[in-house]
Amino acid sequence: MPCEDNDDVLIYCSQRDYNGKNLRRYSGERSDTTDSIVQAKKKLKTGHYSALYIDFTHLDMTSKELMEWTGLNCPDVAVAYLVRKISPNVTVDKWRVDSNAMFRHICGHQDPLTVPLNSLFDGVSKTTWVSIVMREFMAAREKSEKNKGHFALIIGAAGTGKYTLAQIAHCRSEREDNPFLFVNCKAEGKMNPVIWSDSEREQFRQNVRNIMTLANNGTLYFHEIDHLDVEIQRELADILKTGIVVGANGKTLEKFNGMIICSTCHNIEELVEIDECAEELFQLINENVVRIPSISDFKDEIVTLANDFVRHICLYYNIECKELTNDAKRMLSEHVWGRNIRELYETVKHAIDLCGGKLIKGENIHFEKIRSSNDDAQNRKCRLKRALIAAEGCKVKAAEFLGITRKSVHSWIREFNLPADYGKPKNKGKAAVTNRIPSKK
Repeated sequence: MPCEDNDDVLIYCSQRDYNGKNLRRYSGERSDTTDSIVQAKKKLKTGHYSALYIDFTHLDMTSKELMEWTGLNCPDVAVAYLVRKISPNVTVDKWRVDSNAMFRHICGHQDPLTVPLNSLFDGVSKTTWVSIVMREFMAAREKSEKNKGHFALIIGAAGTGKYTLAQIAHCRSEREDNPFLFVNCKAEGKMNPVIWSDSEREQFRQNVRNIMTLANNGTLYFHEIDHLDVEIQRELADILKTGIVVGANGKTLEKFNGMIICSTCHNIEELVEIDECAEELFQLINENVVRIPSISDFKDEIVTLANDFVRHICLYYNIECKELTNDAKRMLSEHVWGRNIRELYETVKHAIDLCGGKLIKGENIHFEKIRSSNDDAQNRKCRLKRALIAAEGCKVKAAEFLGITRKSVHSWIREFNLPADYGKPKNKGKAAVTNRIPSKK
């Protein structure tokens, strides 16, 4: 759309720091750029702008709302889209570790939470949970740029959207047009003991280098990295630290140029303490940590977050805007969200699918109790190790700490293949490793 030199133009761009500067060429010198829909509305209300240019991206659904709002409230302002990416393509390459500790390609995967969660970060949601997550990621990003780091660690409970947030960070960076590889470190079945020959070790190292080559200039994400055997973690840390990949010509070797993000549900320092995380890996990925809080810590914001999702889903699918009834709000507020923000989104989406009219009623709210046996086993193993260390290897005391029988302690030790003397101080003259009593949770 042509624009006269004396026109003041407002550009709405969901990624102002990266793309906004490039958009000024569309409007001349007298232009202003914002990445906040709230600020955009305030600026338009001043009457100083004759045109609004909207930078439409594949993750930004709020642009549609801003266009409609402008048409109703500022009819004299001309609106035009600056389309950079028409296709809503947020599909990633998904890999998973198999029982023999090799990473295998599974399929392309699209996380349904990526677009709605991204919309909350574009100024739509006013919740403290969103503000804290945004602040964590901005601090990590600034630290990474300052230190020219290539590693980050995301810590958060199951369902807090660690994978989703890693992908959003990728899409909001200069790497957005390059690959995002998702590597799931949780095997579907029980992993075989890691006893490698020299050839098997080299095969694993080559396997990881191949994945790094595919992710070069993009983002490589390791999901729940603590589920890998400690020996595998040590090998992985050495490969990632060296960072050698095959160049674009397929012949020369070069240094990996991208971001490596790892995630875990646990306190990684405690995992190192109980030998569930290799010290080498911890030193490598702990340079830049992002902590994602659980929404259970923000019970008074559950309904607000649910309303944000309702609004987004209706906008995204171009359906009539719906509202939660008091009964539905009560049910959402009282529910224990074991799978956090992901479970909340899925519950709201399912309720909208079941809703026949404008009101989402209590009868439309259905909760699914889903537990991952893999996660449960990992948690039990960590708790057992902590208890045995605190009890200095005494099975009776460990059973008391855990709130289970001594027979169960022995059963868990066999299940996780721990040494019979695990937890006993190596030097009897020295104090035990820790005197902390582990939580029964």
